[in-house]
Amino acid sequence: MNIYYLISFVSYFAFFIGLSIFFYKKNRSKSSYMSGDQSVNYWVTAISTQASDMSDWLFMGFPGLIYASGLFNFWIALGLVGFMFLNWHFIAPRLRMATEEYGCETLASFFEKRFKDTSGIIRLLTVFFTLYFIIFYVSAGLIGLGRLFESTFGINYALGIAISIVLVVLNILIGGFSAIAWGDMLRGVFLLSMILMVPFLALNSLSGRAQLLAQINVSQLFSSLIPDYSWAALKSILLLSMGWGLGYFGSPQILKHFMSIKDVENTHKAKYVGITWQLLVLVAATCVGLVGRSFFTTPLQNRELVFIEMVKALFHPLFGGFILCAVLAATMSVMTAQIFTTASLTSEDFFKRLSKKPLHDTHSLLIMRLCIIGIPLIACAVSYNNSCSVNDLVSYAWSGLGLSFSPAVIASLYFPRANGWGVGIAILLGGLTGMVWPYLHFSFMPLLPGFIICMILLLSISWLTQRET
Repeated sequence: MNIYYLISFVSYFAFFIGLSIFFYKKNRSKSSYMSGDQSVNYWVTAISTQASDMSDWLFMGFPGLIYASGLFNFWIALGLVGFMFLNWHFIAPRLRMATEEYGCETLASFFEKRFKDTSGIIRLLTVFFTLYFIIFYVSAGLIGLGRLFESTFGINYALGIAISIVLVVLNILIGGFSAIAWGDMLRGVFLLSMILMVPFLALNSLSGRAQLLAQINVSQLFSSLIPDYSWAALKSILLLSMGWGLGYFGSPQILKHFMSIKDVENTHKAKYVGITWQLLVLVAATCVGLVGRSFFTTPLQNRELVFIEMVKALFHPLFGGFILCAVLAATMSVMTAQIFTTASLTSEDFFKRLSKKPLHDTHSLLIMRLCIIGIPLIACAVSYNNSCSVNDLVSYAWSGLGLSFSPAVIASLYFPRANGWGVGIAILLGGLTGMVWPYLHFSFMPLLPGFIICMILLLSISWLTQRET
């Protein structure tokens, strides 16, 4: 075990555990623990929202895809930036105002009150599909961290996962939402600086960098993005960009950040800060994959280790350890946000509803903290299989969440005539489609066709059931 890497990683975790302890002293109620009393400023909201989205996919899944398959996959990044802009612009302010109007702290309770669902079906469907797909998302993070610990320290993969669970859960249990938001903001700034620096230095270290750069021109880049004007190329572009981007409207951890912003009028400022951050990290991650194709003379056996192996080759272990903490930063940002959001949803909208009597805040927080411990333990069962691809697990979970909730979120904010029947069936169909899609053996993600079908179904059933009543 390299002592320099160990010093770097211990210092990193000690800092964020200290941050959680600081906010622990400020959590005086259930509301402050769960949503920061809706008092998070726009800078923190902007960067923490974006950081809670990328995970180790930013350092492992996406650069590995560019490294193995080329620049055409940059359409994924363009789709993510474009649809996240739409999410900030059209969803964030309305969702913040609507959840405050209905007095909701979770997406499930918002759907239930907005569509006047007294049966509890919409709430239960929301809890079920969120919990199901988030488990796979958290598993992707654990796999990435397990491989990071295995590659960096030479420790057993399963032990690396166990260490990751303990550290992530401690961070959430102690600090609550404010610690997560501020921690994600600091991690976001840190990982941005690291992912910008590494490909630049890697390119600079290449002996033939001048010739490599001379070969790159605008026409070559354009032809890599748009190889031809055939229908097949256009279809691939649409499926890559929209197939990922549409998932933003149904991402629970991002919607949770929108619901907790302090001043809704500052949402437009947060939008530009967040989008700038997102564009920079995705361009840098693309450069990691592209530079890696020339940096490694012998092809990597695991394409998703391109960033990690690049750092290990470029830097002294002490400094390299701090840079690799950026992978921890990205993964922890997403895992803490996802676990916290799902735990609050499960405790508030499932377990608390089982009780016939109102629960004291102390008991509510106890249930939530038990959920925070339980969710990653369930995810551990999926991540135990080290052969799974981070990119495949993330795309599966991302598609499932987007199919389940994107049509419902848009309808709840923009279609006054949408009702519980339409929304409930759309959530059910979207979630089931996301669950079974890998077994249908299609070569593309289900979000684009599934979103269109679910939205049409939602509006049609809402219209038909209104006519009947």
